[in-house]
Amino acid sequence: MRKFDMNLKLFVIFIFAVFIGSSCSEYMENEEQSKAKGDVFVRAYKEGDTIVYNRLYYAYSNYEMKSVTVSDFENEMSIELDTIAYKYTYAHIPARETYTNEQPESGNYLFDVAFEDGTSELVEDYLEPGYVMPAEFTTLQWDTASNKLVVEWDKVENADYYGLVLKNDNEEVIYDSGIINNIYNRVSLNNYTPGWKDGLFPETGDSLKVIHTTYRFEYQISTYDLQCLAVNDVNKVAWGTPKENE
Repeated sequence: MRKFDMNLKLFVIFIFAVFIGSSCSEYMENEEQSKAKGDVFVRAYKEGDTIVYNRLYYAYSNYEMKSVTVSDFENEMSIELDTIAYKYTYAHIPARETYTNEQPESGNYLFDVAFEDGTSELVEDYLEPGYVMPAEFTTLQWDTASNKLVVEWDKVENADYYGLVLKNDNEEVIYDSGIINNIYNRVSLNNYTPGWKDGLFPETGDSLKVIHTTYRFEYQISTYDLQCLAVNDVNKVAWGTPKENE
């Protein structure tokens, strides 16, 4: 089984708790005549001066799924999804090197879901034509006056929420802001800021990878209705070190 993007797995769990406020079972029971939900959305990355894109596919159910295959209405593509959360969440997350600078076209996608109880069903999701761009940082440096790391970015048009993650040289997530409302575009971090991972607090001079994500949802905000994740992960910053000394 292919290695999955841990950040996206954690996001699926976290965003569900924040926005739904109810169980997966409650949500699915409100979906008439459907045991599963499919979602296709776009992830965009900043690469130098360009933006690259690809589609991601997810299927959710509160019943155990045996297999999930997604295809477009023209039958020009067919992809088998893999399980990422026991048998209740399946996904296809493409490798970074498969992203291109062409924006994915909008369209309908069919998820063919087979359940462990022997039943099956087709569920549909429409990929909307709207995207968001990765945010551009306006400030990314250690402020000696406040003794804090200051991260500020330009607000992104049509953004619903933001998120900020820091990783160390071992690619471990050491800080996670959680979901940031789109009215804010600045975060300042010190030793006491909520979001640090136990046992992974940085030492002075440690080089940290800064990962900023912009979220856009479909007509309703839920785990099952993502439209686009736009990521800027090309920057690093030294913890506790003024910019001129980095």
